[in-house]
Amino acid sequence: MNYINFDIRIEPKTNEGYPVLADSTKYGQERAMCQLDVSGAEMAAKLEAVANDEIEGDELTAFGRLLAANLLTGQVEDLFNKIVGAVQSQPKNGVRIRLRINAPELNVLPWEFLQTEAAVDPLGISARTVVTRYIEMNELVREVEAPQPLRMLGIIPQGSGLNVESEKAALEKAVSELGDELKVTWLEGIVTRDRIRGTLGEAEYHLVHFIGHGHMDSKKASLLLNDDGGDDYPILAESFAGFFRDSSVRLVVLNACRGAARSSADAMVGVAPQAVRIGVPAVVAMQWDIGDRVAQQFAKSFYRSLCIGPEAGEVDTAVTKGRAVLYDDWRGTKAFATPVLFLRAEDGRLWKGGEKEDDEDTKTAPVQQTTVQNIGVQISGSTIAGDVTGGSNIKAGGNVIIAGEGANVNIGAPTPAGAPGSATALAALMAQTNLWQNAINTKIESSGLSTDEKKDLKDTTMKIKAEMVKNQNLDPGRLAKLINTLGMMGSNDLVDLTVKRLAPPLSGVGFTLTMSATFQVTVDRAG
Repeated sequence: MNYINFDIRIEPKTNEGYPVLADSTKYGQERAMCQLDVSGAEMAAKLEAVANDEIEGDELTAFGRLLAANLLTGQVEDLFNKIVGAVQSQPKNGVRIRLRINAPELNVLPWEFLQTEAAVDPLGISARTVVTRYIEMNELVREVEAPQPLRMLGIIPQGSGLNVESEKAALEKAVSELGDELKVTWLEGIVTRDRIRGTLGEAEYHLVHFIGHGHMDSKKASLLLNDDGGDDYPILAESFAGFFRDSSVRLVVLNACRGAARSSADAMVGVAPQAVRIGVPAVVAMQWDIGDRVAQQFAKSFYRSLCIGPEAGEVDTAVTKGRAVLYDDWRGTKAFATPVLFLRAEDGRLWKGGEKEDDEDTKTAPVQQTTVQNIGVQISGSTIAGDVTGGSNIKAGGNVIIAGEGANVNIGAPTPAGAPGSATALAALMAQTNLWQNAINTKIESSGLSTDEKKDLKDTTMKIKAEMVKNQNLDPGRLAKLINTLGMMGSNDLVDLTVKRLAPPLSGVGFTLTMSATFQVTVDRAG
């Protein structure tokens, strides 16, 4: 599928409600306010009733519409409808709804129930409107070629007191039809931290499927492994996630044992973001206990879509297809909304494989690195705040001259010296990007924003810098989106400063950066 990303960022609550910032690179940005009251007894009772299967059918539909009415409201709803309408006539195109939830209390809501008033079915069961929870990271996701065959490590610690054999059998049956496409190795019995580390170090695994117990206490999630004697050994979410640091694992699936306590499923969802933050591109967790037959049906559809066919490697499409099977076969229940996808892969793809066009507004290009050695910087005219990485001998001035071994680069107004894409222009781009980042972070720090808001803005400057250093391979749509985000989250002054500082060096590598009267930025390839 070719997706248009529709990012919905939910910010911490204010006196007016939760600010909702919606963004689509191609179709623009909008704001609205979410008025959900998640702290009251009424919402707590509703969530408990959903978890305990006390409401179903039309009541679940009404709950999904309540969530959608608060999230997709006002101009945000108009923007969403515009994007959906644009892809309806194109069967291979869809909308990827990426929820970026910065209000912790809203993470507990089952957003997978989302259903608009006009829709017959929930959004998250159609590959045309996939629903994911997106976790933003500065680091790039390493893309790998499609592994042959895919290798899964199944982890089942002992001591749950439950019949995990049925879950193991269900998973094995689900993947048995995939033949040589997916090979499963089981790590069971006494499962200690050292056994997990050792097993992951002995071979290259691409998928991990964990079946076991978890615990949620004081908002801290932990999973139960074993000590050397076979007794329960709790391990915090952050420590469990550490198993996958710098590993080949592309996906972790977390499943609480059938019949486990409610806190076990809560813990699985709590562990998921930590695994994503450590570098795993995607994690699927079950937000409620899931029955054997339901788990088998989901696994069969999910792993088949993930491993075979033209959409192989697309984890968001695979989860959506698995949800659709549960929705059709278990009508009126919460089954379809049980799997939650936490994602950081920009295009939803865990590896390359098969023929696939790039997402319409998430095309990425390989990073091109330029090395500049022994550079000295002399500035004459007005002072520019900040340091230049790799430089020395900095003096205040007007135009900026970078001198080094065979390099004379003017990065001041109006444009960098050298033909577009030349070594001098690339060096100028790098230097001016560093100057810009120092200047804008100083401006952010001196603003009256909260600590969290400042952090979010600085995170965005890091993403802008990461895009800039791609030089001629940068994605103009993504760069424009990130710069416009500075205005949405901060102020127009930040956008103005960014355009003034980055437009000249960008022209040196073949791009034009312009700003409208309403501070909306566009980036295009020159010529």
